[in-house]
Amino acid sequence: KDYSKKVKKKKKKKKEKSKDKKRRRDKRLGDKEREEKGWHQREQFLLGAEADKPWSQSSSSVGQSSISGVSRTTGSRATGFSGDSSSETDMTVDTVDSTMTTQSQPSLVDTFRNVLAEGLTMHLHSSTQSKEVFLWLQGGPLPEDRGRRRSQSRAASPHLLCWRPTGSVSRRAYQLDLSEVLFVEVGKQTPVLRTGSGAGVDEDHCLSLITPNMSVDFEASSKVEREAMAQGFALLINDIKTGDYLV
Repeated sequence: KDYSKKVKKKKKKKKEKSKDKKRRRDKRLGDKEREEKGWHQREQFLLGAEADKPWSQSSSSVGQSSISGVSRTTGSRATGFSGDSSSETDMTVDTVDSTMTTQSQPSLVDTFRNVLAEGLTMHLHSSTQSKEVFLWLQGGPLPEDRGRRRSQSRAASPHLLCWRPTGSVSRRAYQLDLSEVLFVEVGKQTPVLRTGSGAGVDEDHCLSLITPNMSVDFEASSKVEREAMAQGFALLINDIKTGDYLV
């Protein structure tokens, strides 16, 4: 009788192990499929942003003449940050100038939403280390909800930017409410990017999301991608703050 119980217990463990292995395999395949789809969306966004080139008007200020209130050159930094006034730029999210065509702006914002809904990988910097993270906008399908019907997925806030280290399955995702972002900075304007893990990174690849309490510092793969991501974040946050965001 005891032997029979041991056999059943062993079979049960083996079955659970097999199911767990299958779950992990399906997740890896789902990640790969999602990444391929995400790269396609990302490529479309970068092409669209590069065609508009809102940052090409000025070498010292990203899109300064194209988008009033989204970016400006300034000598003052956000509370807790300091720097020189000659070349510093930040991207505020107050208003979007009408000089950007009504067709191109919604197109960029919509494509950027799709990029974030699918998710993408970027490097995240902190004071001590840099790591590759999977970044997505909560309000689209969460990574653990892939393959489920929309009605089966958990309810999510459309304002949360989420990330977790790539390859991490069980680790809880970090979250940032985009409505709390004061502005987007390009270049090395924060202590993390100046003296932390981002000290050796090309300045043209850096951008930061600034909140009243902290900065979230990213490294893009190229200057074009950095400018497109900064522009996308600025427009998206502007939509959220003005109540134009739609899931």
